[in-house]
Amino acid sequence: MRRALLFGIAVALAVLLLATLASGVPGTDQQAAAVVEERAPTYDPWISPVWTPPGSLGEPLLFAAQGGLGAVLLGYYLTRLREMDDARDA
Repeated sequence: MRRALLFGIAVALAVLLLATLASGVPGTDQQAAAVVEERAPTYDPWISPVWTPPGSLGEPLLFAAQGGLGAVLLGYYLTRLREMDDARDA
């Protein structure tokens, strides 16, 4: 479990670093909004976000946390699978 946690932290830090470095590149949400505004300037969105992360670092932090959590869960699952396989062979 310790190895999976360290792997998850490493993945989260790598994702955070890459997301921060690429913060000047517009995401697909911004590109889609630009296309909609270009093709239908009178379009009025029918829903708005309930919550938006604060500042420019909010989205990369959430993205890194999601990646880290996924890496921890995957590492935990693979560790358990390996332990079950080792126990079956013994």
